[in-house]
Amino acid sequence: MFWGLIMEPQRRYTQQVKKAFHISMAALDISTSSDEPAQVMCGFEGRNYLLCTLRKPDMLQCSLDLNFDVGSEVSFAANGKCHVHLTGYLTDELLDTTEELEEEQSDKEISVTSKKRSKGALENGHTDSDDSDLDVNTLLEKSLSDSDDDDSDALGDEENEEDEDEEDEDIEEEESSLSEEETEEIVPNKQKSKANGVPKKTKNENKKEERDRRKKEDQIKQNVANTKIERKSPIKESQTSRKKTVQGGVIIEDLKEGQGNPAKNGKFVSVYYEGRLKQNNKVFDATTKGNGFSFRLGSGEVIKGWDVGVLGMKPGGKRRITCPPSMAYGQKGSPPAIPPNSTLVFEVELKKIS
Repeated sequence: MFWGLIMEPQRRYTQQVKKAFHISMAALDISTSSDEPAQVMCGFEGRNYLLCTLRKPDMLQCSLDLNFDVGSEVSFAANGKCHVHLTGYLTDELLDTTEELEEEQSDKEISVTSKKRSKGALENGHTDSDDSDLDVNTLLEKSLSDSDDDDSDALGDEENEEDEDEEDEDIEEEESSLSEEETEEIVPNKQKSKANGVPKKTKNENKKEERDRRKKEDQIKQNVANTKIERKSPIKESQTSRKKTVQGGVIIEDLKEGQGNPAKNGKFVSVYYEGRLKQNNKVFDATTKGNGFSFRLGSGEVIKGWDVGVLGMKPGGKRRITCPPSMAYGQKGSPPAIPPNSTLVFEVELKKIS
């Protein structure tokens, strides 16, 4: 049974494997890709691994041979500015005919529901934001349903254009079929109606107004569909931020003041975060959903810059932490995502202290 995932750039997809699957191929979507290379990353058992690097024009796809068993927690991400397609197949071959039929019926129901939601969102002028930590199979179904909607909209536009052309031909035929005598009868009727203060409209004029109204409605729908919704960053910079340098040259900048007791060494903290390379502002890691990332402060479970930078934060607070190489991954870095001697910038939100 086929398996696939279309990855958007700079996003992470995480799931608890419910059905064992195999990945056979990673391919670059050249219609949406830029000239810079795209790294395909895999997160497994707490470590990030580079699967392959794709680029135009000489490395558009790469063969893979990866198996993931039921119960494993795995994540995928694509750096760069392009869409990457992962394809493969489910390895569980013990499904009976009844289960296959039930799954096929369920897929149809999900597809119909997705189409209705997508259509309703377009008419209301907004779309629902995508969650980064969706199940991989659900993401594939949503991608397929969106593609069906696009085809349906394109077909609808062609039918509207054909209907308008047919209406124009009907109007021209009706006008040409009018005899001189009929034309003379219409003109006096118009003049008589104007004299009474209410101009009388002909059938052709009513059709023209209806056609113009439809064009305006189609234009409004098109404008709504083309409206781009800006994705808000999970952490916004406050106008009253405070910046200072602490131990090891780490720079901390409070973006939002939290409430409650401050974080101290030895306490167990849970955070949301987003990490970027200072040299090019590329995101190399992030956790912004679920229970967040948890560790014991000051015990060396994370880089030194975090032990120093998170110290003193309050629950609900947001802070930007700039870590020099000596307080991060040093001269070796953490290839391939983090080059040697890299200065790292983290935006951290403290969720809980325990």
